Amino acid sequence: MERDKRANCPIAALPLCDPFQWQSALFLGQLFDPVMKQRLRKQEKSQFKLFVFFANCEYFAEKFHYDEVPQLGKSGGEPILLPEPPVSVFDYGGSDKLDSLGEPGMKVDHMLFNKFEAQAQQDNTLKTLVDNEQWDRSADYVHRQLFGKPADFFTLEGLRRAVGMDRCLNLRGLLEKVFGLTPRFKMKDELLEDKFQKFLLDLSAEELEQHADVIVALKNYFKAHATDGQLRYIITKGQFTELNVNPNFTMADFKAVPAAWCSRIPEYVQNYVPLDHFS
Repeated sequence: MERDKRANCPIAALPLCDPFQWQSALFLGQLFDPVMKQRLRKQEKSQFKLFVFFANCEYFAEKFHYDEVPQLGKSGGEPILLPEPPVSVFDYGGSDKLDSLGEPGMKVDHMLFNKFEAQAQQDNTLKTLVDNEQWDRSADYVHRQLFGKPADFFTLEGLRRAVGMDRCLNLRGLLEKVFGLTPRFKMKDELLEDKFQKFLLDLSAEELEQHADVIVALKNYFKAHATDGQLRYIITKGQFTELNVNPNFTMADFKAVPAAWCSRIPEYVQNYVPLDHFS
């Protein structure tokens, strides 16, 4: 019988299994402590704890110490006895209404952004570049000096998730918020509303009065064209029958837009709306 050169046993005797199973078995073997198992033996669980979701969120947002370094026991030593958690009874007497828990996201995410914000504000070179509105040089400086460092490993995508953005975030927008040039980050729909209001301000009073009854249809077309690349392709290529199966902007939505605006709005969006902000 043929033998494996790496082991003194027949190939047929070698167990066949997924390499991942080998890795899992090795990992579990490292976690297994036979001494502790012999001492504890089989334990029957007699008590259970119930965690309330909102109380859990409140604990991790307000009371949990993220910077605390836990003290770990040595393998095979005596188990560490933790104090029993305090037990209290909460009697809620208010109305059944969910209130906002403040800024979106968890505290640990806000801590990541706050740490980046503090480092950026303390960097005099970056502050000078931002004060002089040298945005390209500012972006290059952030990439070289602040992003990707081992200590915190800041990335633009990580910071976008940390602040709960539902749209693309560029470095200029990030730095404008960090250095107080804008009070807060705007979500996608807020930014679209601002762009549409600016579009309306560019129209004459006569045009606004003439099309007052279709403002909602114009807004829907404006927002859809700014956010939906498939819709832009359909309009550009004139493949209007595709709107019958487009879930974001249907043929009925398109027919509600006056003919004169079917090409005017796409031209405005293409020239004056930064489409990369909404991808």
